[in-house]
Amino acid sequence: MPIDQVVLFKVTSFDVIHSAWFPAFRMKIDAVPGITTNMAIVPNLSGTMGEDPNFRLQCAELCGTGHAIMSLPVRVVTEAEFDAWIDEQRPISQ
Repeated sequence: MPIDQVVLFKVTSFDVIHSAWFPAFRMKIDAVPGITTNMAIVPNLSGTMGEDPNFRLQCAELCGTGHAIMSLPVRVVTEAEFDAWIDEQRPISQ
């Protein structure tokens, strides 16, 4: 995520109720099957999960057998680093 920029998450679920939780930003929103909810975050601290375990997206709702491993690393970087990463994600035109 780019630091000091609004990042919008559209959250939903395909199976059961989950809860998207970003501990580093103290933000949480439920993911309900069939409903899309929105959450905006403006990260004001740079960092990675390797430096601080709170830089992650974690399911905070007991949702089933895979609940304990429902975690993704979050990385907050400068806008230039983010833009470079976005450029790397674009497919190479043929």
